[in-house]
Amino acid sequence: MRVLVMTTERHWSMSTRLLLTAAEGLALRGETVAACYPRSSATATGAESGFPNVALHTINDGSIFAQWRAVRRVVAATRSSAVLVHGERDTLIAALAIGRRGGVVRRGRVAENVRSSWRTRLASARTKVMILRSDQRPPRQRRDEPTSVPAWPTPAEHSPRVKHVVGTVGSFPESHERLVLFPSRESNATTPVALRTAAHLLSRNESLRVTLVGDETVLQGTRIHAASLGLSDRLDLISVDDFLYGESLDATVVWVTAQGDVGAIAVISAMTRKLPVVVPSGSNIESMVAPRITGFIADARDPSAIVAALARLISDPREQRAMGDAAAARASRVHGWSSWLDRVTELLQRASGMRVSHTPVNVATTST
Repeated sequence: MRVLVMTTERHWSMSTRLLLTAAEGLALRGETVAACYPRSSATATGAESGFPNVALHTINDGSIFAQWRAVRRVVAATRSSAVLVHGERDTLIAALAIGRRGGVVRRGRVAENVRSSWRTRLASARTKVMILRSDQRPPRQRRDEPTSVPAWPTPAEHSPRVKHVVGTVGSFPESHERLVLFPSRESNATTPVALRTAAHLLSRNESLRVTLVGDETVLQGTRIHAASLGLSDRLDLISVDDFLYGESLDATVVWVTAQGDVGAIAVISAMTRKLPVVVPSGSNIESMVAPRITGFIADARDPSAIVAALARLISDPREQRAMGDAAAARASRVHGWSSWLDRVTELLQRASGMRVSHTPVNVATTST
């Protein structure tokens, strides 16, 4: 099967990072895979730094029709029979580019409303469009069925990059408790709640440290807020790559205030490392955490409750291990990388017109 992974997004987002990682995973399984993206962009920098088994192509920015012509040339050059994308606009571009020679698979992002609009209808009139939805628990989906949000692949499954190990997981020395905070890029009320909770915990446990995940420039406002709460000398910083690619993570608990694909993948990455997770009440990733089993739901209206819950967790290594084991088991069962890539492969085969032996779970199909 010849697959093209396509994005017109210039920002190296978690969604785009996942598409390129899927491309590498498909290539390592023996598929012929190419990718195209805007040149001179953050996406180009990210794509060209770590996916050696994918044939890379750049396209110019411009109108939707200019990009369609550029993608059509890549489709012709690579002889692709299926295109993997995210987003309504890219679905239309891919559909116009590939036409009757194959089909398109659109991965729905977390909390994305995959609605029917003129772009969707036009894309479906042009070619077969299949949608991999990202609902956390669709109406008829059993709790033990995999969702379309995967755990990040381990080095054994994928990862041409050599990443250093951030720390060790599963050992929780009393002298080195750590809360890892994965904040949102956008300003919201949930990150300050996490920082205030950390400040309260520090008053009970002087050895506590806080690690922020993200780029230093993006996190400047969060760091200033942390300093105002007296956390500056307890603060560390690691990159998103460290968080995703590190085989282990020195932490007691991970608090994720990011939402959407970023938040979902951060939650699963923490669970995979046997770490309890905290997410905000009412967020679009809340259903990923089983309260008091794999982590906690933080309600901003009752901050004392999460302070008490985390204080108990920090002081009880057995509870940490029990929650961590439950989180890892759920991540493996529901979010396994290999099973997710199996589903993506099957959808691409269906879109390209290849015959497959079974029906995928939680897939919507639109075609002419």
